[in-house]
Amino acid sequence: MIVCALARMAAIASVPIVLAFGRPPLVQLLAVNLIDAVLFTASGIAERGMIAQVVPADALGEAITVNEARTAATIVAGPPAGGALFGIARTLPFVADAISYLAIVAALLGLHPRAPQEPPSEAASPGAVREQIAEGLRWLAGQPFLRDGALLYAAANLILAAIDLLALLIARHHGASSAAIGGAFAIAGAGALLG
Repeated sequence: MIVCALARMAAIASVPIVLAFGRPPLVQLLAVNLIDAVLFTASGIAERGMIAQVVPADALGEAITVNEARTAATIVAGPPAGGALFGIARTLPFVADAISYLAIVAALLGLHPRAPQEPPSEAASPGAVREQIAEGLRWLAGQPFLRDGALLYAAANLILAAIDLLALLIARHHGASSAAIGGAFAIAGAGALLG
């Protein structure tokens, strides 16, 4: 999780550095987005697995709820803050995001997880990991409902990201400020927090 946070920080920090000298190329922005998304996913999986090693078993349900609420709260608070920062200077949202990863690293270094109850039975060699991934994909392929649901979810993620971008472009075309656009995205994120 620490490696993911540091790599995400480096990727995000590359944007204001290039912005200082001009306009970042589209390929850089796409690469930063891809790196951020992949490492967000990897870190999220590790985070969910680590919760049981940080909190007692009887508090696990509450800890998961609080963790999900924290994530939803960032969806509500992040867009308006990013929009306001962008309104001040176009580099500020990226600088603030990069700095936020230092707080994540500090928080992770402060954790003292308990050792897992049972050590893994297999070594996590690259070959073993590849075989486990292949086995999981074969299993998923044999489960029609889960397979179709996973494909639908992946397609929905692409479509929803495109809709978000389209909403941003339409709002900007009609003269909406960065703060107003951030506020609109926060309203949408409030549904996740309520959920």
